Amino acid sequence: MKPAAAERESYHHGDVPRAIREATLSLLREGGAQGLSLREAARRVGVNHRAVYRHFADKRALLAAIAQEGYEMLAIALREGLDQRSLAQPVERFVALGEAYLRFARREPRCS
Repeated sequence: MKPAAAERESYHHGDVPRAIREATLSLLREGGAQGLSLREAARRVGVNHRAVYRHFADKRALLAAIAQEGYEMLAIALREGLDQRSLAQPVERFVALGEAYLRFARREPRCS
């Protein structure tokens, strides 16, 4: 008995949507938005290019999911920047947020 496609993907690839997002993010880091190819992202994950469309309606939906993750990463970085020091004054908090953003921007230049 042949397993269903979803079962095959789960078995061989684990979390396919996450793997596609990570491959797409790598492509964005390498060549920016102009270098993005959903076929290449699928190839890197090891799935058929149609598998992308089982998890994301189109390129926009995939990019929106990646953008959401980027904003979540930025929010974490900003919170960590504030948590690293005792900041009583608003100006200190503002400076800490700016420094945290700059660290994030240097670490993730394509996300900032």
